[in-house]
Amino acid sequence: MFGSTSEIAAFFAFAAIQFGGYVFAGATLRRLQPRITTSLYRIAALRIGLGIVVGPLLVLGFMFFSGHLATDFHPTLTRPSFYLTIFVMRALLWMMIILLFTKDFKLVKSKLVSYAFAGAAWSCGLDLACIALGLVKRPAFL
Repeated sequence: MFGSTSEIAAFFAFAAIQFGGYVFAGATLRRLQPRITTSLYRIAALRIGLGIVVGPLLVLGFMFFSGHLATDFHPTLTRPSFYLTIFVMRALLWMMIILLFTKDFKLVKSKLVSYAFAGAAWSCGLDLACIALGLVKRPAFL
């Protein structure tokens, strides 16, 4: 049942890992491109917001274009293409974010692409951290 103490704690732990990870990614981006002056928290909030909006659309779009409906979706058959699609979508999200915060100056396209792919890899790594957190046995009092 959603709403149990352990599920609420897991949700906030997931959100904290994601938000903290995106703040770190924003700090790294600003270190690489000092002309970006946007708040780290704004970068993180935008990335999470886009993920919340685009993530479900990505899953539905993937299921539609791969010919699967929600009732017969077999992730084991399509897992590599699904994860590749997620990676590419994340790279595009990072590209949008980077373009938004570098619109006042020209960024070399090769840097834009490399930053976007690094951001996508970082996003996937954050997911792995959250999955690992989910595998940890929770204390009996939660």
